[in-house]
Formats: sequence, C-alpha cells, structure tokens
Amino acid sequence: MRLQDPEYLRNQQYINSSKLNTRISIHDRFSTNPQGLHPWMFAQIAGEVPSAGADILEIGCGSGRFWQSLSREIPATWRVALTDFSPGMVTSAREANRFAGHHFGVADAARIPFPFDSFDAVFAHFMLYHVRDIPRVLGEIRRVLRPGGILFAATIGAGHMAELFELAASFRPAWRTNSSEAAFQLENGAAQLAPFFSEIERRDYPDSLRVDQAEPLAAYVISTTTFADHQVTEAQKREFIAFIEARIRENGPIRITKNSGVFLARKGDP
Repeated sequence: MRLQDPEYLRNQQYINSSKLNTRISIHDRFSTNPQGLHPWMFAQIAGEVPSAGADILEIGCGSGRFWQSLSREIPATWRVALTDFSPGMVTSAREANRFAGHHFGVADAARIPFPFDSFDAVFAHFMLYHVRDIPRVLGEIRRVLRPGGILFAATIGAGHMAELFELAASFRPAWRTNSSEAAFQLENGAAQLAPFFSEIERRDYPDSLRVDQAEPLAAYVISTTTFADHQVTEAQKREFIAFIEARIRENGPIRITKNSGVFLARKGDP
C-alpha cells in the first residue's frame, strides 16, 4: 500500500515539497470555510497549550507551511521542533521558516530522538495514516510528552474528497481508487489512541471545496499516492483537464466534500 510505503514516501512522494504544495494550494484557493484550516488548527493548539514557555514537537512537518503561515501568531516563548523522516521535506521546512528560530531535524516517528517527558504538545498534521506501526508511534509520542501534555493528531475521515476521485474514475475507469479505510482516520482514530492517552476529544473542521478551474483539480489527483503506479502522460493529463472543463461548463463549479479534523489526546499523570 503506497500510502504506508516508507521508501516510496521518502524517495518519491515526499522527496521534496512539490506534490504536497500542489495539494495544499487547492485548499488555499477553493475552500469555502472563511477560516482556513491552518488558523483553525492553530486555534485548537493555542487554546490548550500554555502561551509561555511551551515546548512543542511536530512529527511529519512536511514543508513547514503550517508554521510559516502562522509566524505572527506563534508566541515568542514557544520552543518548536519540526521533524520529518524525509530530508527533502526538512530542507523545505527549514527554508520556509529560516527566520523563526525553530529546531529542525530528520527523525522517524517510530524512534523520536528526544528524552522522556520533553514536550508539552506533539503535533501530527495529517501524517498518522502514513504510519505502518501506529501503536509504536503512539507509544513514542506518549513517551516524549510530559504528564498532562497533549497530542494533536489531525486526520481525514470517510468520504474526504470523494467527488474528486469519482470524477477521475468517470474519466478513466482504471483510475478508480481503492476505497478502503485509511489506517488512522476520524472514524477509527479514537480507538487507537485509547490505550495510550487518558482523555481523547475529536474536533471536526467544517469545510468543502467549490472549484471552477480544471487544471488544479487534475494536478491534485495526479499528485496523490493513489497515482504512484499510473504512468500518466502529458496527453492524458490534457485530456483529463478538458474533461473537467466540460463538466464545469455544463454544471458549474465542482463541489467537493472535505471531512477532516483533529484528535486531542492527553497524557495522564504517571
């Protein structure tokens, strides 16, 4: 399964930030919720983490755009460590936040290179569904959290972006995706967190897409892990864009369901 194939993820999908940025851009441009996902997510963190002197770790930081986009909101007393298992993504995150004074490092979430009780919060931003051994990673997160510390685990739920992938399948049936559940999502995440954390709360982010341009939709689909094994030619991409353009002319902007949110999971006292 490419979604959990570490070699593919490190050396192809996330060798740099280009594919991730392609997907992020469609949410930046066409989301219907006026409060963007990053400000909403930051509000969840800031509402729970002390504003003075907090130590925060992100695992799977990707391109670092979350912290870059919120640089003016981050308390100066927060000490933030951004890690990712892809050296290319760490390079992108460091460049995006080069004036922020954060710590950056290459790290495997299954072997977090920090001592016990190091952090007030750990942030896993849409990355736990890439993990093969989720219990091991959750155990590592619990280990590095201080008593009372919180894991913020953002993820997707059933039906997320479903209309977009149905659009791809209607263009070319061979592009139909496997609809099996992700390893860690809104519907199954709480049960996986329960053995490691004493308090678990799910908060959903209400949003959708309303897209009136074809090229960004085609680029999103082709950038996903689902298409890793498809050899999509430039001619096929142009045909797909034309197919989407015809749909938009006929029916107006394409509406796409988004189903995402975050779990807040607190480490109990020893």
